[in-house]
Amino acid sequence: MSSQPGPGGAVWLNEGVVHYNFASTIYSPFFLPDGSLGLSWGAGGLAAGGDMPAGWYWSSPGSGPDCTDGSNPDTAWGLMQAVELVRMLMFVLT
Repeated sequence: MSSQPGPGGAVWLNEGVVHYNFASTIYSPFFLPDGSLGLSWGAGGLAAGGDMPAGWYWSSPGSGPDCTDGSNPDTAWGLMQAVELVRMLMFVLT
């Protein structure tokens, strides 16, 4: 999937490049059959700073003191849009 163009301006980032910023009680990391990292929803256990799986991520420059690199979701905002807009994203998994 990393060789395909990203949806709507997203970029592919490898496993461990992005980290979850807060402890989560609804997301849990697990290993897929190929050994890569996955993320499940349900009973949580994702620690603050935990690695995120490889995937498509959106990031955009922010104005806060921790927004130091607009190309990295760890130090930027996510998908930018006007407040009054609703963005619909479709994912097709095969």
